[in-house]
Amino acid sequence: MAAQPDFRQVAGAFTTLAEQSALLPNLPAVNGGGELLGLMQEMRREMTRLATAVGRIETRLSAVEATLGSLGERLAAESANNLARSLNGAANGQVLQPLRSLVTGRFVESFPRTLAELGDMNGDFVTMNTTSRDTGHG
Repeated sequence: MAAQPDFRQVAGAFTTLAEQSALLPNLPAVNGGGELLGLMQEMRREMTRLATAVGRIETRLSAVEATLGSLGERLAAESANNLARSLNGAANGQVLQPLRSLVTGRFVESFPRTLAELGDMNGDFVTMNTTSRDTGHG
């Protein structure tokens, strides 16, 4: 009769195979891959947090730049108005230098051309026109 398989030996081999296969995750190549994946996921989360923080900083910086731009325009208009007031104070009936809007920096369209025209105006009107969003020239 031909040789027959020893099923006890086959069963023992399968048991050994199952026991040894269960230990595969302990290999550094397999286990290290899981650790690397975890570290990479952590790095991705941290980069997302950093990108969000940078976005907030950029938004704040844009607001600061806009504020500084407005402040610069206002200071330039105030400086031009101070010079115009000085020149206008010595005008003696001559043509006046127009004031600029503190908001837009443009000349106030309705500003009087002479001292006589200025005398006919209401002071509140001049103040309103230098602080309003007029679309004057210049």
